[in-house]
Amino acid sequence: MSFEKKVLLIISLLLLVCNIYVVSVYTIFENRIIRWISVFVYFLLFLYFKGYKNKAIWIVFMCFLISDSFMLFYEDSVYNKLTSLFSIIGYLIFLSYGLKKVQLRKVNKLLIAFFVVIISLNFFFLDQLIRFIAYRLHDDIQQIMLYFYGVVLILACVFAGNYHFTSNTTKSMFYMYFIFGFALSDFFAVLAYYLNFDLLYIPAISFYLFSYFFMIRYAIHDYEEEYVVVVE
Repeated sequence: MSFEKKVLLIISLLLLVCNIYVVSVYTIFENRIIRWISVFVYFLLFLYFKGYKNKAIWIVFMCFLISDSFMLFYEDSVYNKLTSLFSIIGYLIFLSYGLKKVQLRKVNKLLIAFFVVIISLNFFFLDQLIRFIAYRLHDDIQQIMLYFYGVVLILACVFAGNYHFTSNTTKSMFYMYFIFGFALSDFFAVLAYYLNFDLLYIPAISFYLFSYFFMIRYAIHDYEEEYVVVVE
C-alpha cells in the first residue's frame, strides 16, 4: 500500500468516526461544521499530494468547499440557493468530463436499453421526491434548482457508469466510485433533512467521505501505466 493511500485511509477513518459521533450526539449545525472541517482536511491532503495538477478536480473541490460553507446557513433562502448553485457547478464539470468519455459504439444495445430504463426510473423518483418535499421548500426557484440539480447528478452518474463499462480501468473505476458516492450521499441527506430522519445522516456522511477518498486518489494516481480491472 502506497504512502498516499495509507494516509488517506487513516484520515478518512478518523473523519468518519468523528462525523458519526457528531451526528449521533449533536445538532444539525454541528453536523454541518464537522462536515465542512472534513472537506477542508481533504482539501489540504489534495494540495499536499499535488492533486491540484488535475485542474477539473481542483475547481470542483473549490465549488464543494464553498457549497458546504453556505450550507452552514441552509435554512436561509439565499444561502440555500447558493449551496445548490455551487454544487451544481461542480457536478456540471463532472458531467462535461463524462460526456467526453462517452463511447456508445462499445456499449451493446442491451446495456443501452438498461441505461435508458435506469435513467427513466431515476427521473421519475426525482420528480416524486421533490413533489413530496415541495411543502418545505422556500419558493419555486428552489424547486427548479433542485430539479436541475437532480437531473445533472443523474446524468453524471450515467456517463460515469458508461465511462467505466467501456474503459474498465482503475482510473474509470475511481471516477465512477466517487460520482456514485456523491449521488448516494445527496440522496440520503435530502431524506434525512426533509423527512427529519436524523439516522440517515450517517450513510449520507459515510458516502460523502467515501467519495472524497476516491476523488483524491483519482486526482493523484499515476496513470502512466494504466491498470485494467479484470472481472472474473
